[in-house]
Amino acid sequence: MSAQPVFIRVHKIQATYGIGKDSIYRAVKAGRLALHKWGRACLIRRTDIEAIIEGGGNYQENSGGQDGGQIGSAPALV
Repeated sequence: MSAQPVFIRVHKIQATYGIGKDSIYRAVKAGRLALHKWGRACLIRRTDIEAIIEGGGNYQENSGGQDGGQIGSAPALV
């Protein structure tokens, strides 16, 4: 049984959670997610993204964009 990594690259969040990178960067800009850099890689702490998904919270101070500011619409993982 392998452990999940602590961080996930921003470009892999869409494949894993169904959330686009533009939505992630809007959440970072709004202060709802912390972006970590490792060299050229942009990383998000896996527990942070999962907490937002589970909470279904609004990640923007001023909601807008195509998704209306919601980041909790990813399909359930099996």
